[in-house]
Amino acid sequence: HRFRIKASGLSARGQVFTREHLLSAIVGRRTDDPPGGDPGGQGGGPGGPDDLAIRLCKLLACMSKNKVFDERFLKLLAEFGIDGEAAAKCLRAFCDTKDRAGLFRALNDLRRG
Repeated sequence: HRFRIKASGLSARGQVFTREHLLSAIVGRRTDDPPGGDPGGQGGGPGGPDDLAIRLCKLLACMSKNKVFDERFLKLLAEFGIDGEAAAKCLRAFCDTKDRAGLFRALNDLRRG
């Protein structure tokens, strides 16, 4: 919101003066939760955990359908010590579940150290 403040009066010497100042402010409820809700809660809003999870799963499904994860990709993962088949199994299980909040809690815990 923008606020226009105007004031007028007399100076110490008796001179008339007018002042104007423009202020801006944000109005809302303070929260530390990410957009869409608490990651430990339902998180159903846009940008919330469920929305992010659904988008991630759609992206992974599209990439899989278009054969992005070929043998070369699996070899590259193996070079980094990642079992591609096990990772795919975990992602499938994640995308098939209705309760994804646990993953987001774990990710937040990792970020906090």
